[in-house]
Amino acid sequence: MKAIKVVITCIICLITNGSAVSQSKLELNQQIRTETIAKLSVMLKDYVYPELGIKVSNRLTKNLNEGKYDDITDFNMFAQLVTNEMFELTKDKHLLIRYDPEDVNEIKKSEAISGKERVEYFNRQKENSGKRNYGFKEVKILPGNIGYLRFNEFERAEFASKTAHAAMEFISNTDAIIIDLRNNNGGWGSMVQLLLSYFIDFQDEKNNILLFEKNLPYKNEVIQYRTLPDLPGKRLIQTPLYILTSGDTYSAAEAFTDVLQKRNRAIIIGETTRGGAHSTRGPEMLTDYYIVKMPVSEVINSQTKKNWEGTGIEPDIKTDRKHALDTALIKIQEIEQKTNR
Repeated sequence: MKAIKVVITCIICLITNGSAVSQSKLELNQQIRTETIAKLSVMLKDYVYPELGIKVSNRLTKNLNEGKYDDITDFNMFAQLVTNEMFELTKDKHLLIRYDPEDVNEIKKSEAISGKERVEYFNRQKENSGKRNYGFKEVKILPGNIGYLRFNEFERAEFASKTAHAAMEFISNTDAIIIDLRNNNGGWGSMVQLLLSYFIDFQDEKNNILLFEKNLPYKNEVIQYRTLPDLPGKRLIQTPLYILTSGDTYSAAEAFTDVLQKRNRAIIIGETTRGGAHSTRGPEMLTDYYIVKMPVSEVINSQTKKNWEGTGIEPDIKTDRKHALDTALIKIQEIEQKTNR
């Protein structure tokens, strides 16, 4: 009988403890809401469009003071509401906050590491990127002496320059080149600059061509990307060039595509690209519960003085992504036949 009582008592304890755990689950309160909006308002001063950032900050602060958030006790719901309100004013899909305590802890750890640990972290990044072949997936010569290059990320040039140069050397004697960016989600401007330098004439030391600029208003700084003076292989400024795109083509891949299209240096075939010309800083820690992703810079085409943010890049020849390669091959054949007539 005593044994039965013990078992029952244990079960009651488990139920009670489970209930206690459930009841002790942290709920969003006014202090956390106020802290979140206050810190977000400060960070919005660095938004890529500063005046718009201030406007968003004022809207969020007004909503807080008027009690619009008072009944929200769910962390995720609050994050989604604030993100939606920022989008209403900016139409910027990159500007967001997210409830993610685990990510916050990882950010805290990364900020606390020593100089030696940072070097080790950098080397691990390079090693991991190497295992992906720095994003380069396929390079080959198609029938008709057509070079084909497919890569899915623009890795930083300090990691991937040797691989990039080797790929360009492999297709350097072809009669036409197809670059497949249908699954390329972007990456680093340094690799965009390197690869563009193969297809656009350098001219000379005083007149190297400005390809694109990166505007960072919060630093009052503009970074210029120009054709590189030295390449290990020959420039392919006369080789016909075709770029394949899809709705997944994004960011740095769009910068590469946009420069070549606007200079009439390449024919773009496929789908309209995703439309991201802003670069985010972060994710950064907002509070102990939230991270923030905030665009702080934008890429500007040196010729048009515009970009493709929110609209994407329209291809010259529109077709479904799965038909883009075949369409390019047909186009190359058509042009060759006209040339030989």
